[in-house]
Amino acid sequence: MKLLKYIFCVFAMMISLNANIFAGDPDFYARVVLVGNYHSGKTALFNRMFNSDFEDNTPASDKMVRRDIQKIIDGKTIQFNIWDTAGAKDYYDEVVAFTKDANFVFIVHDTSSQHDSKNEEYLSRLYKDVHDRIKSDGKIVLVGSKWDLRHNDITNASSQRTLLESVAKSSPCACVFASAKKSGDSGIRDLRNFLETAGKMNLSKSNPDSAFEKRFTIKKGWCSIL
Repeated sequence: MKLLKYIFCVFAMMISLNANIFAGDPDFYARVVLVGNYHSGKTALFNRMFNSDFEDNTPASDKMVRRDIQKIIDGKTIQFNIWDTAGAKDYYDEVVAFTKDANFVFIVHDTSSQHDSKNEEYLSRLYKDVHDRIKSDGKIVLVGSKWDLRHNDITNASSQRTLLESVAKSSPCACVFASAKKSGDSGIRDLRNFLETAGKMNLSKSNPDSAFEKRFTIKKGWCSIL
């Protein structure tokens, strides 16, 4: 009996750590890239969207990390290659170039930071640079991160919201406010729902990121997003 329990535990752990080992070859691939300033909350959103967990004091990313996730949409198995990019200013050009041929780009902005008039210029520039590189039917979503109860103590929260909505309207693109800290957050659900539209896109039948697999850390993830 103990042996059976041990085997079961090992089997369950294998599934939880890397469900893709049981997944077949996907029908299509979709590139998803998270971009934004240093410490804007990209990694926390990344983990909440695809692992449903949150850790305080998540270290800022200083390298590219990809997680592969498969999901069946409209009867097609789609593998999402989700890239969590570095946010330091020194990596700006590299990150923007990395969005080439992306299907989805989430531009993440920390709404809990102090309001700065330069943010609008930065976000507008980032949107334009990304828009020039993604696929013709690709989607850009402006994400206001860290949008939770902490805003009760942030006097400029309304200014941050106005800023993002103004940039999104002028771009134009979708705008979502989300909190990785809150379980069941509606903004996180909205971001997942955007990925559900991949079934209507002109997706690649071959892995668009195969050339990067030896250059970057690849973390295999879950077979299902929802």
